[in-house]
Amino acid sequence: MCIHMLALMLNFPMLYELYIILYENEICKVNSFPPISSVYINIFFVCISVILIIKSKHSLWFIKWGAIYGVLLLISCFMHKELLRYVPRAIIYFLCCVLCIAGLFRQISNASELLHTLEKYIPVSLVYAVFKYIYFDKLEIYDMGYTYHIAIPLLVILVKLFYEKKTFLRILSLGILILVNFKYGSRGCYVYCFVAILLIYFSLPLKERLLTFLMTLIIIFGINLVWNALIGFLVLKFPDSRNVRLLASGLIFYSAGRENIYYSLIKEFMNNPLHFRGIFSDRFLVARYYGKLNTDDIWGCYAHNIFIEMIYQYGIIVVPFIIGYIKKIVIIYRHMCYEIVEDKDKRILFIIFVSFALAQLSISSSYLIASSFGGLVGVIYMCNTKSSIKKTTIKS
Repeated sequence: MCIHMLALMLNFPMLYELYIILYENEICKVNSFPPISSVYINIFFVCISVILIIKSKHSLWFIKWGAIYGVLLLISCFMHKELLRYVPRAIIYFLCCVLCIAGLFRQISNASELLHTLEKYIPVSLVYAVFKYIYFDKLEIYDMGYTYHIAIPLLVILVKLFYEKKTFLRILSLGILILVNFKYGSRGCYVYCFVAILLIYFSLPLKERLLTFLMTLIIIFGINLVWNALIGFLVLKFPDSRNVRLLASGLIFYSAGRENIYYSLIKEFMNNPLHFRGIFSDRFLVARYYGKLNTDDIWGCYAHNIFIEMIYQYGIIVVPFIIGYIKKIVIIYRHMCYEIVEDKDKRILFIIFVSFALAQLSISSSYLIASSFGGLVGVIYMCNTKSSIKKTTIKS
């Protein structure tokens, strides 16, 4: 039950948007009833998850972190009165996307069963991609949501291609998801794919690593030779693609104004490094920067970087905790890749959720509302065993 619930919640944004696409195109419209709000579905997910977690041995962990979040939110509301209007949304998002997902992860000991369940959503992601392609063709718009909605199915395919048999169906599925993203999605897709490939690369034996490095250099050299012709072909075939426009203009690494957000937050932090500003406090500074302080757009005005976001909210006191958690991830990664050869599925899950979280939370979204953060916390717990950590620490 916990495994299926977790897989459903992780893939819910994709499923819900597919439902909206079908509804708006009158494919699944019934008697002209309005579509079911995602808020009500999220509340339902929270209720079921809380019941499952409270009945388990991890109920105290769930209650403890729920209480900590509640206290932080209460303090933040006293510091920022404007936050009061967002309290219901903040509670629902944190419970559904972070705490419940991390809590469900803690119930799961069978990594193979979870991975197999997540694989079942790959056909759904392909249907979603096809309908997105048709839907986009009508509106000709850019949508970052697609990029992160397909993240888990895409990463499951990608990582399994490295560790398991390279079947034609997997390669075709990967190609469809990436092609639709290339035309209508964001660069975030290639960031989490790149992070996953790096994690896989450094887990390879030294000989395979050297061979892979040489092959990569040859491929890069070959692409460089035909770069201008390739760009011309892409512009011709995908004239409306934001990714193609950025490639053609040489702005593929352009941060779309994020550097201004980072600069503003860091500058304010440096004025008083010890100051606790409260959770969601970065929204007010970013909203003020964009002139949206008195609008509903403030909810999406987050720092777009988990490290800057947390340091700004909690002050310099949070830095040792961030360093400690990063160290834990590195230790578990070494353990996953170099010692537990037989537990391949756990290693695959680790790479999927770490690469997804590191990519999304470094350039987009917020740890307070992103399921990738809940997945990161959960997979770290799943892969963290005291004996393993002790063994790897001694070796290092």
